[in-house]
Amino acid sequence: MIQNINNRYLTFVNHLPLKINHYKVESDWIKIYSSSAIFKAEMVKLVLHKNGIKAVLINKQDSNYLFGEVEVYVLSKDVIESKKIIKDNDL
Repeated sequence: MIQNINNRYLTFVNHLPLKINHYKVESDWIKIYSSSAIFKAEMVKLVLHKNGIKAVLINKQDSNYLFGEVEVYVLSKDVIESKKIIKDNDL
């Protein structure tokens, strides 16, 4: 019975239209900011995006107790400009 359900599920999944976005993987991401408060890291990311800089968050917090850091990464070519923007905006 379980195998029968799994086969039906796999058949269903195989017939779904898939849209796959391909992104160029950059290997030169640099951490420029970290905080234990996720909202602060989100604010930094938002300000950087508004200034035309790609930024990503990596949440390294424990999911149950929320200790740890949320880190903001930018491409190496944007590090100096990003740090200036963070400093100018008192983030």
